[in-house]
Amino acid sequence: MRFYEHFELSGSQFELLRSEAKQLEASADLVGSDTCALEFGIAVNDRGRCRVSGPGRNLRAFHKLSGLDFASEFSGIEAPIFPTRASYIYYESGDYSFFHHDAASAHITLIVAISDELTPLVLFPQFGRATPADIVLLNRMGNLPLYDLCTEMGDAFGERGRSVEVELPLGCALAIPGRAIPHARPQQTSGGAVCTMCYSFIDPPSAFAL
Repeated sequence: MRFYEHFELSGSQFELLRSEAKQLEASADLVGSDTCALEFGIAVNDRGRCRVSGPGRNLRAFHKLSGLDFASEFSGIEAPIFPTRASYIYYESGDYSFFHHDAASAHITLIVAISDELTPLVLFPQFGRATPADIVLLNRMGNLPLYDLCTEMGDAFGERGRSVEVELPLGCALAIPGRAIPHARPQQTSGGAVCTMCYSFIDPPSAFAL
């Protein structure tokens, strides 16, 4: 199974998303949580701080058309896949998205960097399902910069905590199995934005299910 793949957007596609992100930023809502929780007994809910806006017309169109094509290609199988949700996410210096699994409706997640100041996305491909004991260890960790997060995860979880850092080049969509492989965007050193799009199988293959 591939942990991730990059897909190149056309220049016009990227500019439409970037301009819409700027237009919607003022209406984005602040969201945040100080603790992780266990979801359905197997997944880690998101912890962090950022601002979020729902999609505009440009992101909705990309989500249903080109994004769906990228997600289908990434899946590598001929199985129906459906767009579920999309949003713009804005980070300021110090903001972060801690270690988490994506929602049950996000078997595949696409991420497009709207700006190039963001820290890499960190994947934990060997972690798998979470337990109550894992949540206790995760909640002992603070809002950490990139190197410290990767070090503490390795110390706390051994092989399960081994990380893979993935850059998000401008003009590319990054595809990941967001439900099956937990990931994090560590503490930001400067501001930036991404848009995210999620896709779901009716009957997810094992590689995309948790």
